[in-house]
Amino acid sequence: DSKATNVDAAWYALECQTRKVVWIVGGTDKGNDYEILKPLVKEKVKGYVCTICGHFEPCEGELPADYTCPLCHHGPEDFEPAEQ
Repeated sequence: DSKATNVDAAWYALECQTRKVVWIVGGTDKGNDYEILKPLVKEKVKGYVCTICGHFEPCEGELPADYTCPLCHHGPEDFEPAEQ
């Protein structure tokens, strides 16, 4: 869905996916609460989860060796693939 302009539309677009996807997001934050999307993102989007703080980093392939978590500043050794 290239026009998921609100949290509900994004939720439905992710929920209907039958395999993991690369999700490209952007735009201006309008103060929405994105917490409802976290479980779906972990399930449906290709990426890694920080085992220290729980940050999800969308990524197809491997995380770069010099990557650091934007929340806890740990490196890729503290990330594991999101559950399949």
